[in-house]
Amino acid sequence: MSSMPHPAQADVSDLSDLIDSTSVTLTDVVLALVVFIGAWVLARMARRGVFHVLGRLGGVSEDIRQLASRVTFYFILIIGIGVSFTFLGAGIQPVLTAAIIVAVIAGLALRGIADNFAAGVVLQSRRPIEIGDDIDVVDHSGIVREINSRSVILEGWDRRRIHIPNSTVLQNPLVNHTAHDTRRSEVEVRLSVSGDVDEAVAAVADTVATVPGVLAEPPIDVLFRSIDPQRVIILVRFAHEPTGRVKVTSDVVRAIAVAERSRGRDAAVTGPPPATALTPRATI
Repeated sequence: MSSMPHPAQADVSDLSDLIDSTSVTLTDVVLALVVFIGAWVLARMARRGVFHVLGRLGGVSEDIRQLASRVTFYFILIIGIGVSFTFLGAGIQPVLTAAIIVAVIAGLALRGIADNFAAGVVLQSRRPIEIGDDIDVVDHSGIVREINSRSVILEGWDRRRIHIPNSTVLQNPLVNHTAHDTRRSEVEVRLSVSGDVDEAVAAVADTVATVPGVLAEPPIDVLFRSIDPQRVIILVRFAHEPTGRVKVTSDVVRAIAVAERSRGRDAAVTGPPPATALTPRATI
């Protein structure tokens, strides 16, 4: 009858077999420790560097800077731990997997920031817009006051600040009203004319030419939209400084109305013109 080994003897034998089966030396332990300390120091330096760089870019909030710096710290530290374990005979695959997971999560969390940062680089390098430009984008209009790494900041006519993400500006139709030295606007004029139509239209053009802010070049255009025995509808186009659209258009509307009233003619002046021609309301 065979005798069973004592549990304490079995434990000592197993531990001895484990130690004998390993090839870890004191040098390996020292190297693993050195790599770990180096990774920790490098991770701290990288965290401070990322936080400092994001702070200099502008437009990045404090919370985002903290998040990005912490993700960088833990990513480098996990890689360092994985390399340290290789000196002790362990596999690096689990640690690399964890590091990849951290990187993927960080990438998803910071994707919007990265998109806006890349779009900001494009906007500031290709310069489709500049500070002071009058632009329209995604149903917003205003003067460009700032372009940072996150957004384009507009000042609307009501003095409100509008922050539009750089990626939104880059991916949507953008209208720059100040891309050229001059800009053209138009008003619609409805005149009650019983005499010479050409004379009446020429009088309107002469009135517009006298309005302060209206430029001589390019010349004023007058386009006919409708002519009937009692009324003529014309479209008057005129040039002005790029940022003076609202003020000059308002002055043109008022000047035409006052001048035509003094001539004894009824006039309805609309600026800007309606998108479609006005039609009488249907009667039943």
